Amino acid sequence: MTTIPNPYIHLYNTSRWKKQRLVQLNNYPLCYNCLIHNILTPATVVDHDIPHKGNTTIFFDETNWRSMCKTCHDTKTARIDGGGGRPINTDYSVITIKGCDGSGIPIDLLHPWNKN
Repeated sequence: MTTIPNPYIHLYNTSRWKKQRLVQLNNYPLCYNCLIHNILTPATVVDHDIPHKGNTTIFFDETNWRSMCKTCHDTKTARIDGGGGRPINTDYSVITIKGCDGSGIPIDLLHPWNKN
């Protein structure tokens, strides 16, 4: 498996980020995306809602952070930030969430099934 180098890894390795990340996860311990769908999932990742692209002002802006589980974070990164070689999507309000709840109803609120 090949790991794609992160040009901004130095920001994630700072003591400032490591401390602020722990505070964020302590204050908001549940995944933001899962919680919207009434699913209680522990958050393990602090996501930058708007990609920072190395801009330290955006990177350390607490209003730009969301606590997420790894699955939601990786899905958001792939679909919005252009992860996995996908084109970058600048419409940050659209995040499709795959999957269904226990009764088989799609959990993505934008899925056609949920449009009444």
